[in-house]
Amino acid sequence: MQIETDFRQSPLVFTVRPILSSILFNLASNAIKYRSPGRALNLRIKTSRTDEGVTLYVSDNGLGIDLGQNDRNVFGLYKRFHTHTDGKGLGLYLVKLQIESLGGSVQVESQPNVGTTFKVTFKEPAGVEGQIIYETDFGSLIYNARTNGMGLTWKKQVTSEEYRRLISKALEVVRIYRTPFWISDLRKQGVVQVHDQQWMASTVFPEATSYGMRKVAHVYDEGQNNADYRLRTKEVAVRLGAELEFFTSYNQAEEWIENFMEPMN
Repeated sequence: MQIETDFRQSPLVFTVRPILSSILFNLASNAIKYRSPGRALNLRIKTSRTDEGVTLYVSDNGLGIDLGQNDRNVFGLYKRFHTHTDGKGLGLYLVKLQIESLGGSVQVESQPNVGTTFKVTFKEPAGVEGQIIYETDFGSLIYNARTNGMGLTWKKQVTSEEYRRLISKALEVVRIYRTPFWISDLRKQGVVQVHDQQWMASTVFPEATSYGMRKVAHVYDEGQNNADYRLRTKEVAVRLGAELEFFTSYNQAEEWIENFMEPMN
């Protein structure tokens, strides 16, 4: 088989990564499963950008579908159009279900013994750089889909319980999204208790780096009296293979993260 890809018009898609992976898997699997026995498979995958968002095209030169007879059933549950291979008829049903759950759409063009093209449109989400995913009166978490980064902002001096609750939520974000970048705004955090510092060093950082966290930026006020804590935190990050730097403004922290986006991709 021959696989051709062209992502120049839209190299990035802001969406739920497992859903994108599932859609690609199902469409590519169908192309392989229903290839023509009389010619080598040519699988073409490309993207384009419109006002609606990003459109993913998956095309093949396989057996094709007679849409004149099956137009309404293409994405139906347990619907199959070729019986010479194993299958349950779930793939296209899942593709439609998943893309519509994101507010997008899927269309198909096909001719028997010529090939099939699926057109999957991902709706552009609002606020890709600052999606609030958890918020309390003492802190908040945002997810930046453009950088695949997580931001944590403290709003006041926190108790031990509050500190651990928000940090645990942040760790959950790193685990789910595999975010390599983490920015923490510590300017209103206040003093962190010693046992909480130890918990961060012995539990949180090792787990976060195991999920792929590599660059951490901390924003602080120069007048904060927690220099020892910052130094210990940086030493732990370095020991675990991550890099941690301190900045006095959020913009500086974001600019530092931006420098690593291209190499990380």
